[in-house]
Amino acid sequence: MGDNLSSDLLVQASIRISALMGLHFPEVRRADLERILCEAAPMFGFTNVIAFVEWLISFPLQKDHIERLADFFTVGETYFFREKESFRALEDHILPPLIRTRASDRRHLRIWSAGCCTGEEPYSIAIMLTRMIVDWKDWNITILATDISASSLKKALSGRYAEWSFRNAPTWLKECFFRKTEDGYYEILPSIKQMVVFEQLNLAGDAYPSPTNNIYAMDLIFCRNVLMYFTPEHAKKAVLGFYQTLVDNGLLIINPSESIKLSGSPFVYVSFHGTTFYRKPAKGEIVEEGAKGKQGIGERIAVRHTGENVLKTSHLPAVNSVPSGLRNDSGRVLKGKRGRAKEQRTPYEEALFLLEQRRYAEAEEKMSAWTEHELRNPKALTLLARTCANQGKLDDAEMWCEKAINADKCCAINYYLLATIVMEKYRFNEATTLLKRALYLDPRFALAHFVLANLLMRCGKRKISEKHLNNAFDIVSTRSHNEVVPESEGITAGRLMEIISTMKRA
Repeated sequence: MGDNLSSDLLVQASIRISALMGLHFPEVRRADLERILCEAAPMFGFTNVIAFVEWLISFPLQKDHIERLADFFTVGETYFFREKESFRALEDHILPPLIRTRASDRRHLRIWSAGCCTGEEPYSIAIMLTRMIVDWKDWNITILATDISASSLKKALSGRYAEWSFRNAPTWLKECFFRKTEDGYYEILPSIKQMVVFEQLNLAGDAYPSPTNNIYAMDLIFCRNVLMYFTPEHAKKAVLGFYQTLVDNGLLIINPSESIKLSGSPFVYVSFHGTTFYRKPAKGEIVEEGAKGKQGIGERIAVRHTGENVLKTSHLPAVNSVPSGLRNDSGRVLKGKRGRAKEQRTPYEEALFLLEQRRYAEAEEKMSAWTEHELRNPKALTLLARTCANQGKLDDAEMWCEKAINADKCCAINYYLLATIVMEKYRFNEATTLLKRALYLDPRFALAHFVLANLLMRCGKRKISEKHLNNAFDIVSTRSHNEVVPESEGITAGRLMEIISTMKRA
């Protein structure tokens, strides 16, 4: 293992690690990279680090390889109620008005801890909510915690922590929410443990927002001490994903040192006594440079004038690839230079091209010039529904989707799309009915089986939920592992099989 890596090999390894996990190793950190590679090589069966790196940069890696690498490259250092000022701002200023509003509505909260490490952060969030909401057991509270490291998630799932995880924590924490085990550890109470759902997720590679992994319509996203390790390109992509995943006025919580990663983003910042959060503006809100307003929560200061460049994406799953139901009549997908020249495209094809580029406002503008003939085309109506959904115009999206169904009652995709829209409105019974209709029309619609399984599990119908999970697994298992599953926002068949396997084990 004493072989020294050449500068060229280190550069290639850095590029490869960046592509796999989004992690950034500039020249000043090349010594760290070499040390980590030397530590990782034996775990992959290599006695020679040069041979290991040559394998790493030359061969396609499976997901389990990436997960094992992640255990070496990620930092597992955290503790309960870390960065007290952030939690104090949440408890004193941000959550109280949100809880009051939701208490008179549907009693729901959705929070995502992205890069949860060994679980101290999401458990801290759960504990805080139980202290703030007296009848929290009667609420529909989702606390989703994700991390790329399998070993970190394993510890998080155990809920067992040593004294070191409680440094700087309030004195009441261990007394009220943990029990001491015979071997000297502290185990979190089952009632708190059950509030958090842990999932494996690669922020640099997996799709979000997406109903496939329950990442959508979040009120709060915690992503602290993660973006600082990403390349600028991967950080920008992650921030856009967070923006699309949040509901209007939803907040992104990052480490103050990571604020540079949000430069140029459509977020506005909200400040409380030196603690800064990043808010997704409401639809139609005008954000001026340096302006202060009374809208939203607390003091609102815009980081830039976004004007017409504001990304009007919604908390619905974004369209990352053009679904088969929206391809043009020849079956082609219009992409850049491979598509027909712009002046030769029909108005429908031009709007489809803009949708694929995520230029939703431009796509909608193009659709405003559609003729009556195009507005009677079921595929055009579906395109309208998707464009509205991706801008957060759920009522309009629902209307156009219903029109698409009326124009073509045999298209399973439209029933599935409408189901995802009404899910955002918490009309779960209606979504269940729509998904069943989609499956009646297309029994091999894998994503419809998968989403229906999740809905049924939420309703306590475990047996039939497992049936639909098995159906989804059997269908995607016939596909190539790298083939994208229709309607899945870019998720491959192999990845969906892994998600289903994890759910079945849980």
